[in-house]
Amino acid sequence: MPSGAGCDIVDYDELGLKVGLEIHAQLDTRKLFCHCPTALNDDYDVSFMRRLRPTMSELGEIDPAAKEEFTKGIVNIYKASTKGSCLVYSDEEPPHEPNGDAIYILLQISRLLQADIVDQIQFMRKIVIDGSNVSGFQRTALVALNGKAFSKFGNVEIPTICLEEDAARLVENAGRSKIWNIDRLGTPLVEIATDPSIRSPEQARDVALFLGQAMKSTKRLKRGIGTIRQDVNISIREGTRVEIKGVQELNLIDDYVRNEALRQSNLVWVMKELMSREARPQNLEIMDVSDIFKETECKIIKGEVFGIRLPGFSGLLGKELQKGRRFGTELADYSRKYVKGIFHSDELPAYGISEEEVSRARDRITKEEGDAFVLVAAGQKTARKALSEVLRRANMAMVGVPNETRRPLPDGNSQYMRPLPGKSRMYPETDVYPFTIPDELMRDVVSNLPELPEDRISRLVSEHGISDENARKIVYWDIEDVFIRSQNVHKMPIGRFLRLVETITMLSKEGINIGFDSVDMIDSFMGRSKDIPIETYEDILRHAVEKNATIEESIKGVGIESASEDEIRAVIRGIIDENAATVEEKGNGAFKPLMGKAMGALKGKADGKAISKILNDELKRLL
Repeated sequence: MPSGAGCDIVDYDELGLKVGLEIHAQLDTRKLFCHCPTALNDDYDVSFMRRLRPTMSELGEIDPAAKEEFTKGIVNIYKASTKGSCLVYSDEEPPHEPNGDAIYILLQISRLLQADIVDQIQFMRKIVIDGSNVSGFQRTALVALNGKAFSKFGNVEIPTICLEEDAARLVENAGRSKIWNIDRLGTPLVEIATDPSIRSPEQARDVALFLGQAMKSTKRLKRGIGTIRQDVNISIREGTRVEIKGVQELNLIDDYVRNEALRQSNLVWVMKELMSREARPQNLEIMDVSDIFKETECKIIKGEVFGIRLPGFSGLLGKELQKGRRFGTELADYSRKYVKGIFHSDELPAYGISEEEVSRARDRITKEEGDAFVLVAAGQKTARKALSEVLRRANMAMVGVPNETRRPLPDGNSQYMRPLPGKSRMYPETDVYPFTIPDELMRDVVSNLPELPEDRISRLVSEHGISDENARKIVYWDIEDVFIRSQNVHKMPIGRFLRLVETITMLSKEGINIGFDSVDMIDSFMGRSKDIPIETYEDILRHAVEKNATIEESIKGVGIESASEDEIRAVIRGIIDENAATVEEKGNGAFKPLMGKAMGALKGKADGKAISKILNDELKRLL
């Protein structure tokens, strides 16, 4: 299959796609090295400041990602609540003993995934100076090796299962400062890393789903947005490993894989095109073109403008690598730590920059017809830094696909975040003693193992007589307890139960959150569900949350009064009488238009199933 710019990728075997996953999930326990809670808390009453610096690893080297982070010159301001945080995670007190509850959960997960558990857990420090850890490092420990993830597309090996600390929450980017809340810092995380043997986007999603459900089966994971995050490592045969960091939407994993494979394929095409043009890496030569734009109508340009020449790049900066993202966007991403954006010759004239200004800039900066140029509107010092990054990324294009950590975007694409971390960021933790796993602890873990997802699905099908598809939905949504209450206590039909869950999920996407642990509200709704038309579920639940009302109050509040069978039949007979000519002309074919009229007349008073049955009865009586 050709790998030209803008082509669709279909044959991933031919492309040599490799994917590996790192799944991170928060455990629902206290913090890892102190007794503070892990609940989020915005009621902070303490703040302090740090500027973090890179340190050498145990190999005597400095990690490239830490080097780049340090060049940003960021000052970190931390917020904390004295009610929810102690001195450990302000880095003013040594860590306490590791959380035994968290270790127990890790051992359970490790056994579920058939991994080999280590005899002794030893914590290491991993250098992280982006501000998300007050100390400048994250503690992490290997718990198990050589596990397995099961998938209908082929099983995948799990080289490592680790226990580590979650990071602080970013509250605000304030120029050269970042403001953090340390309430989440120290929350225990399970990290499961697969090998890169995943060969398709669909398999990546399936493996992530399996691992998520395996961890959730312990019933000790936190719920909610951001509590489970995936790092997706992707490469193709002619590309290189790229990490998409912190994917939260499981349903988008296959899109991230597909789009990154497309991006790398198109970058390989760009590299080969540059080779054919005999392009060579360039040194930085900045030109001051401020005078050309002195009278410009571009509102973005308000002062000095500087540019660089990119020999052989004409027409390539505008090439689309992913939908809506071009090669010029990649150059801009590298410069964003210094400026908000760049201008390049493939997109001009635009933004109020005239054809004449473009022509004069091209005459000043370029030397040959195949040259491109990039402009930055900023002071000389800032422009030099930004254009230096643009040139660095342009020179990388002549080699191929750079190793990067990338930020996931909501549309399934990604953007440059920082260089890919290497092995030069680990060094021993000297403040935490090794934890030897007692035999009696392992015996207890083995005797209390939860079910794997497939076992739960089989049991639900067997015990409740539901379809395999519906059982998978219940396991996927992790709502087995709610489902069992719906059956054993409320005798709720499975169709109505699934409609309730779909409605709650849909409302949560709008920011109307009804957690499945809101037992009183959900049980109250399920208790009345047989009297509530399915079409009104959304209105009732929305009213209950927005008005802070009970389900009974919301049923009345939205004007829902269930009609009796006799009342429904009377309405339908009236509709048939009013449309007698249609019934006489179409016979049974009149059902569809009459059903629409009946649904409109009985909205909020009866559900579609009851209306359909009575309408059918009445038409049969007449015909």
